Amino acid sequence: MAEEKQVQPETTEIKGTKWYVYYQSDPHGTTRSDRFHVITTPVPYDTIPWHTHAEKPPEKLTNPVWSDEVNFWVEDTLTGQDGQLAKISDAVEKLQESHEQAVEQTEQASQMMEQVQAQQMNSAKMMGQFSAGMLQMQQMLKNINDKLGAPTETKPADTKEEGNK
Repeated sequence: MAEEKQVQPETTEIKGTKWYVYYQSDPHGTTRSDRFHVITTPVPYDTIPWHTHAEKPPEKLTNPVWSDEVNFWVEDTLTGQDGQLAKISDAVEKLQESHEQAVEQTEQASQMMEQVQAQQMNSAKMMGQFSAGMLQMQQMLKNINDKLGAPTETKPADTKEEGNK
């Protein structure tokens, strides 16, 4: 690890008070705020705390973070392009997984529809057979009635005529 060179902090004046500007950066921090944020204090540090730096990061860095390896500011790969690419890659993987699940559910629904259609066709076939059987039975009953002779309608006998005889 390289040694940090002694740099005097920037100063700014706010409402007549001199403020010292330091930059805190934990390259292993889990949040963007841990990885980089500005600290202003009215009293300069005698000893600069751990992960705090007096040197301002270069303006060209969009997401600066302190590198302990080079002892200087570098682009934060977790929030820079590499981090964005990793997030996009994760999102694509999640979309692929959900797509695969949707395809699987669609295939299951399609199989269920095929089973329902097969059952409907079987039911229609059975209804056709039942109707044909009923038609045959109706024809047989008609034939039996024809052979036995269909009963004729009889008028009830007139009771007066029977009484007069």
